[in-house]
Formats: sequence, structure tokens, C-alpha cells
Amino acid sequence: MHHAEEKIQDGYKGVDLPHRVPVAAEALPSANVRPAVAPQQPGVEHTYHLPESTVGQAKVKRRAPTAAAVTAPPAALGSYHSPPSHWPHLPPQPAAPKTRTRTGESNNCRKCGEHRTAATGHSQYKGHVFCPSFETLTKQQWLANKREEDKKK
Repeated sequence: MHHAEEKIQDGYKGVDLPHRVPVAAEALPSANVRPAVAPQQPGVEHTYHLPESTVGQAKVKRRAPTAAAVTAPPAALGSYHSPPSHWPHLPPQPAAPKTRTRTGESNNCRKCGEHRTAATGHSQYKGHVFCPSFETLTKQQWLANKREEDKKK
């Protein structure tokens, strides 16, 4: 015997165990057996009615042509080849600068009420706003102090 088995048997010393394991008079059916006929359910049988056909009723959404589709011929779109030489050469259009001018109350200074721009003397450093009307330091001194505070953190 192995050492573990000996320990288990030693644990049962002095316990009076029955010699036979009781068995049921009727054996249980196996787990996979199903009745041949489904049990009858009381009540009226439900019938499902299919909805009417909606074929052809969908609305077709069309996209507006893009600027590239208007200026370039269809064969050139998605093609790596240059267009035929008989097409007129269009010079590339310069991209418009993306500047954003903020208007309204959201960009006004909470201290003086003026618009927060460089023209009004306002500045910002990591979320802290410099207002020339209320600060005793110059903008350069204020910015140097803020940078020093950052170094200490």
C-alpha cells in the first residue's frame, strides 16, 4: 500500500461502517433517454403569421459627390497611374489654414471679463490663466514662476 492509502485507512479506525451499500429497488433511467412523444400542453395551439413583404420599399440614400470625385476622372480615383496626357493638368490646391476663433462667453476671462487672447494680454500655461489686469508680475515672470513650480513637483 501507498503511504496516502495507509493514512486514509488509519483515519477510519474505530468507525463502524456498513458492509453493503444500499441500492434502490428500481434502477434509474439513463440520462440521455427522452420520451418518444412530446408531452401534450393544455390550451390553444399558437400559430405564427408572417409579416407582409416589404421588398422594394427601402429608400436609397445617395452621397453627394466629393471634391476629389468632381476634379478627378473616375479612372484616376484609386489608381496609381497618372492620368492620360490629354487631360488638363490641375495645379494642387493649397490647404486652408485651420485656425479656430473662439467666440462667446466660454473663452472670456473669469477675472476681468475680457476675451482671453494674446491681443488682450492673456496667456495660459498648463491650465493656469494669466490675466494682465489682476497679476502683479509681468507675463514673463509669471511664466517663469509656473515653470519653477512644475520642476518642484
